[in-house]
Amino acid sequence: MSRKKIIIVSLCALILAGAACLLYRPFYYRLYTGDRIKGNISVTVDNEMISLNMADIHGCDKWNVQNWNASVAVKGGDYGRYDVYVDIPEVERSVTVACHQCNWWNVMEFDLEIIVDTQENLVTYYGEYSALEENGHSRSHKIDRTQKLSDDELELSFGL
Repeated sequence: MSRKKIIIVSLCALILAGAACLLYRPFYYRLYTGDRIKGNISVTVDNEMISLNMADIHGCDKWNVQNWNASVAVKGGDYGRYDVYVDIPEVERSVTVACHQCNWWNVMEFDLEIIVDTQENLVTYYGEYSALEENGHSRSHKIDRTQKLSDDELELSFGL
């Protein structure tokens, strides 16, 4: 086989492999190199938005705080639970946001609002998260949970 044909066959094979990875979603997510858990968190205490700072967020690989919104990211890549901790100095409590990865290749995104009502002694978690199904398609789920502020642990757990 001539050198020219080998190069053409190699390029065609490379293009076909790349197209298969892009078009067949389970391959794409298995080769995904970005952060597998990404989210936005905001906190409200007694109807006032709380301005979080960098020291209030723990347990993630990357985080950025702008005004009332914290963007967090975790590399992930393993099956299991990943915890992000949000300290709320105004009520001297910490909330654990537990993201469950159902597959090592799962990619999850979430938007979460933590609403604290000290008068009613309640913490409400409201928002949405998306995770991958076995076929590689993303599916959205609502977050809507309430617990007592006086509970021993403030924790929200989600994931497939």
